[in-house]
Order: sequence, then structure tokens, then C-alpha cells
Amino acid sequence: MARRTCAFEPRLDHPKPQMFSVDAPPMPERLRLTVRPIGRKDPIALFRRVQRGRWPFFLDSSLSNPELARYSFLGSDPVGWFRSRGPRAAHATPWGERSTDRDPLGALERFIESLPRATAGTPSYPFL
Repeated sequence: MARRTCAFEPRLDHPKPQMFSVDAPPMPERLRLTVRPIGRKDPIALFRRVQRGRWPFFLDSSLSNPELARYSFLGSDPVGWFRSRGPRAAHATPWGERSTDRDPLGALERFIESLPRATAGTPSYPFL
């Protein structure tokens, strides 16, 4: 059995989303970001709830200054990923997969440039 490298099956009929273009097709429902304001709750307890998904992440901004620490991001089951080790790098998104054996920082730059730009109030990269 072939080893799978991501949680989705990239298809040629799935276009790269262009959030800033009027002519672009809408982003599929399964790829849309879900934002739920939660008020003041324990972020660790909330993370335990989303931790059941694949590849959970918690970007905590719990600084003492509330103006600098306004948002924390919790999530799991990302629609894409980028990873590197030494000179090797690989990434996957719904619109394709790539890998390289040289220049991982250049690969990361190209990967970030390929991502759709965020709309107001929603995170884009590194939350893909």
C-alpha cells in the first residue's frame, strides 16, 4: 500500500482558490475557515477539545499586555502543510504537492507566495 503524505486527495479539477478575485470560484465548504469567538475561556482546555483532530496546533498569545495578546489560534486538520529537514523540503495543498532536495528557504518562499491572501479578520498562512 502506498504511503499517503497528506489528509486530502489533490485533484486536477480542484482549482487554486483566489480569494481576491471576483471571477474565481468560491472556496469549497470543507476548506473554509471556521471562526468561533469564545470569550474569555481557558485556552488549554479548549485546545484539548480540538486536539482530537489530525495535526493540532495552538498559537498562544497570552502575554500580560492584552493589546499585544489579543488573539490565540487553535485548530487541527489543516488543508495543507510545509516541512523541511536539512536541504530537503516538501509541501502539499489541495491544488498540488511538491518537493525539492535543495534550497528549502526558497521553496518556503514560493509556497507562501502560492497561498491565497487572507480576507479581513481571518488568518492565512501559517494557518493553512
